[in-house]
Amino acid sequence: RPTFTFDASGAASASCRIDEEPVVDCSSGTFTIASPLSEGTHTATVILTDSSENSSDPITADVVIDTTPPVAPVFTDLAFTGEADATFSCKLGDEPAVDCSAGSFTPDAPLEDGVYALTVFQTDRAGNQGPVASRGFMVEAPPADWADQPDGSNWANRSNGPNWANRPDRPDRANQ
Repeated sequence: RPTFTFDASGAASASCRIDEEPVVDCSSGTFTIASPLSEGTHTATVILTDSSENSSDPITADVVIDTTPPVAPVFTDLAFTGEADATFSCKLGDEPAVDCSAGSFTPDAPLEDGVYALTVFQTDRAGNQGPVASRGFMVEAPPADWADQPDGSNWANRSNGPNWANRPDRPDRANQ
């Protein structure tokens, strides 16, 4: 349950409330919400009163209760999207997680040939961590003798990546 503290010095008394709940004495400068709050935005109000019975204008603060974790990120290649204002963390294999809040992941160094798993999770502004999303991918450099093809193309200028069906040295990859 949320607890608020405020400066009540100089006030003879203080009254607090959340939303339309009953007013309670909070002259100590501490106000703890008595009952659980539903998910969403709530308004806490404090009114200070001096010894001459003059009351301050209401002092308000919005309180956002968010207990719902965000959903798993959605991948597009090695880019991903998720809840607005969430932060993302990425983990490649057994490496430590790193911030990847830009919505994509680029390794710090070139990857060796092999199979990798990229896992991503997001944390919303309230600190709720969502489930992990994973994307597997494979790094495989083309063979050295495949740089220049008979059709004049080469690996570097192929816009759609490798075309396994055209690799005479890898007939096992023809359907991938």
